Parts: sequence; C-alpha cells; structure tokens
Amino acid sequence: MMLNGAYDHTLDDKGRVSLPAKHRGELGDTLMLLAGLDGQLNVYPFVVWQQAAENMAGQNQALPEARDLTRILYSAIECQVDRQGRILIPPRLRARTHLDTEVVILGMHDHLEIWSQERWQERTERLDTEGSQFATKLAGLGLKM
Repeated sequence: MMLNGAYDHTLDDKGRVSLPAKHRGELGDTLMLLAGLDGQLNVYPFVVWQQAAENMAGQNQALPEARDLTRILYSAIECQVDRQGRILIPPRLRARTHLDTEVVILGMHDHLEIWSQERWQERTERLDTEGSQFATKLAGLGLKM
C-alpha cells in the first residue's frame, strides 16, 4: 500500500468528506478514525489498524505507558465509506482536530491524515522556515532536494 499526495477537500454540513478517488480502492470500505498527536485526524484502513491492535495485545498492560497506548489506539472510531466515497467524521473528532469546512488530506504511506486548512498552512509555513534541516534528512534517505 502506498498512499501519497495532498488533496484539498471540503466537509459538508453533516461532517462528511470525500476521500481521494485515487486511494479509495486501497483503503477499503471500513476505516478507523483516530485523532492524531499533531492535531490532525488519522484515517487507517481497518487491516492496518487491526495489525497495530494485535501488536498492542502483546504489550504488558501493567506498564502505564502500555495502558496509555492502548487507550489511544482503542479510542479509534470505526466508519464505513459510503457509495460516493465519503466518510462521516463524528462531531467529537471534528472538534478535537479543529476540522471545519476546508481540509487537506495527505497520503502517509499506509494511512491518510486530514488537517484543517488553517492548521496545515501553519504546519507548511514551519516546514518552509526549517526546510534546510529537512532537506538534509531527506538526502539521508536518498531523496535530493
């Protein structure tokens, strides 16, 4: 699976957003929605989330960090892709991730991120000012900028 690209989309008044047509087949019909740690909404194909859940099952729940990771992982909300290729983002997740009408959807290899247009603009401005640091790191991965 290789989800990539940046796509401008809009949420409708019911909180639905169309997924990029290019990736609908790869994502499948059942997705897991999880608030990201940087203010975005993460959208995982069920099989990707399920693998993470299986990996989490092997963690020692006596450890506070393992319990917190389990809480984060299992707070994901299951959703179905409708016939028009849309998902419904529940109000709680829209509020937590500050998603309003204008959003940006990013492909992130095995999942998607959905950002508010405003937050994504702030993030890209930061990336622009710190670009030389990132260029060096990307070069280390074999990608010349």
